[in-house]
Amino acid sequence: MHNLWFHFEKRDHVLAIFISGDITGEHAEAFFNELRDSLPVERIDLCINSMGGCAFTATGIFNRLSALSREGTSIRAYVEGVASSAAAIVAMSAQEILIPEDGFLHVHLPTGDDKRLVDLFRETFVRIFANRTGRSRDEVATLLQNGAWMDGRTAVWERLADTIVGQS
Repeated sequence: MHNLWFHFEKRDHVLAIFISGDITGEHAEAFFNELRDSLPVERIDLCINSMGGCAFTATGIFNRLSALSREGTSIRAYVEGVASSAAAIVAMSAQEILIPEDGFLHVHLPTGDDKRLVDLFRETFVRIFANRTGRSRDEVATLLQNGAWMDGRTAVWERLADTIVGQS
């Protein structure tokens, strides 16, 4: 398939997953099928440059990659340009998140017309970011409520990324 928001490359025991553009529900089944067909691997490298997209798809990817991590697969995320919104959720599945100093991470509360779904996703996002950062749910909820764009240094300071890469 061409023009997808994802691309897989497998070499030896490492699977690189490139996520770019809008993460949509369209082709989500193809994403999960390709992931399943690429396993097992020792390590997954997530290479992200995305403004976000569908919360359902991103949460599904987060859950599947988190399960693989618990089963022993090493997962590393590289924010190549931006990981915004739903793409930031996907990044949080990694044990290690690397970001350039001039890369960007963006987190916020979910929006939508269905208040019940928005509330469910709100709780899910708060839990994901609180678990990642070790911060209280109240602190994380405030960060998300205000919406936060951050460069690489700030993302590391906020504990939403681990390492600045590409410094000279």
